[in-house]
Amino acid sequence: MSFHYDPMTGERIEDAEVEKETDQELSKETDKVTDQEQNSEEVHEAETEKPEKQPSQDNAAEDTLQGNAQKSEFNAIPEETNNDKSPSAGPVIAIIIAAVIVIAALGFAVFKFMGTSKYGKNGKFITAFEKSMEWGSLAEAMDLSDIAAKGKSTMTLDAKIDGHAVSTEYAYDRKAGKYSIYAKYKIEDYALDATAFLDREKVLLKVPALIKEPLMYNYTEEKTGYLTKLAGSKNLEKLDESLVTSTSDIDTEEYQKRMKDIFIKSFNKLDFKATDSETFEINGKDKKCKGYTAQLNEEFYRTFLEEFGDFIEDYSIQMSINNENIDDFKDSIDKLLDDIEDVPETNLTIYLTDGKIARAEIESDDHEAYVEFNGGNYWTENMTIGVDNTDIEISGDVADNKESRVLECGGVELFSYEYDKKDGNLELSALAGTTTGSIEGTLKKKKGGFELAITDVKASGMSLENYLKDFEATLSVESGADVREISDDDAYDLGTMSEEDYQELAMKVAKNIEEVKDSLPDSLQSILGYGLGSSMSGFGGSSYGVDNYDSSDYGYGDSSYDDYGSDYGYGSDYEDEEDEDNYDDEDDDDYNSLFGNY
Repeated sequence: MSFHYDPMTGERIEDAEVEKETDQELSKETDKVTDQEQNSEEVHEAETEKPEKQPSQDNAAEDTLQGNAQKSEFNAIPEETNNDKSPSAGPVIAIIIAAVIVIAALGFAVFKFMGTSKYGKNGKFITAFEKSMEWGSLAEAMDLSDIAAKGKSTMTLDAKIDGHAVSTEYAYDRKAGKYSIYAKYKIEDYALDATAFLDREKVLLKVPALIKEPLMYNYTEEKTGYLTKLAGSKNLEKLDESLVTSTSDIDTEEYQKRMKDIFIKSFNKLDFKATDSETFEINGKDKKCKGYTAQLNEEFYRTFLEEFGDFIEDYSIQMSINNENIDDFKDSIDKLLDDIEDVPETNLTIYLTDGKIARAEIESDDHEAYVEFNGGNYWTENMTIGVDNTDIEISGDVADNKESRVLECGGVELFSYEYDKKDGNLELSALAGTTTGSIEGTLKKKKGGFELAITDVKASGMSLENYLKDFEATLSVESGADVREISDDDAYDLGTMSEEDYQELAMKVAKNIEEVKDSLPDSLQSILGYGLGSSMSGFGGSSYGVDNYDSSDYGYGDSSYDDYGSDYGYGSDYEDEEDEDNYDDEDDDDYNSLFGNY
């Protein structure tokens, strides 16, 4: 059994074997549940004969899996299999219906953003989707389509709380592949700031108070230093792949256009026919609307899946996503294509009025999804979205420049807002569990984005003003980016540094932490209590890395430190139980060789 120790308390913690045993148990229980479902008729007969002694298989499966809930995040219970259908039909139905809804949703957004063009034989329905996407004043004030098109943005959050000032900034230029994060904390005359910069070669971090020179990690070059032992070569490879993906340049407008084309091409495979008209309440009046229906045929599914599969593959290649992930996705698409014949009859029905959508619904034998627009001051002001037996109702009104909306599900208010377009006053509230939280402030347009100045935050009616003397916060999102670049001159190259280099760096940082502690204002010292001083007491002794940081400081580098077994677990190998002194399948005890000389 493999284990490690908490570095702060020395508490022994078991890890890998517990997860392994849990996975094995869950695998066995899942297989058991599957076997029960495949023999559902036999189980049903047994339940009929002995109802008191035979719990239903669903409850039995649920009880079994819930017993393991604390050991694993997995607690899904497979649905009953209908023996009259192919075993794969159930998930295919859900996936296909979800895909159709997603297509429609993407269609709404893309058409609104991309503008009009020739839509083909079913063009009047696509145009109706586009015309129906009318939004209110709040949505217009928070519109970020300009930022999405240009791929450059700066987001800032500034807050002041009882004399403490915190500023954060995130800026990116997607086409240039440059990103930066900046944070600053200030109290009285003391300030601490940090900057992180990412481009298509490297990541740099600069914290002047702790180390004058920046730290650099080049994720495009081979790692030859001590970091490969500290972090593990495989972990670094995964990190490098993730960073390459996150900075890859894609043509957003081109991909949006291609997604639009996929929607149009698939949608035009449908053959709509007139159906009975229906009456819906629109703008407060009953209105008779023409109906059109089409069966979602195999040609529609196949066109969408094949085109969408090619789209994702091309996108993944351009984003440098791992080939194994692309292959897994392609296999999933192929499986869906193989199962198309098992999809039950599914129909799409659209009701039109005044060239807009009154209602669109998708129905099969087992599922139903719809969206119904009831109009108002703008087309989407009052609407209902339903999936099977769950309805979400959105209602709104505009009076004296004040726009208000409420979102309800099952009679419970989940979200609401009131926005004054003229002066920007905004109040938002949302239900989280049993607590209703709200924010108050002003919202105004700003350079392709918006600025939200928050004046109060409440939880179940209790205001922050009851607890704080001073509070204000401002969130700003605007077009254009002033990326904070960091020069790599004199930078510590973490990928090539030796063990001795790391030791020297750690000593410099530790010494500077002591200097930071001494420069803190008295008001902050009192808040922190012992603060950074008695300093870093979790690591032992009264200071971290200066004159008295020795074997008495929890024994880093001292022979008595071995009393806990494996040097507090830093020497235990999470992958190879036989190599007790190895942190990551290398040949020495990395952590203690780094800190053992202090």
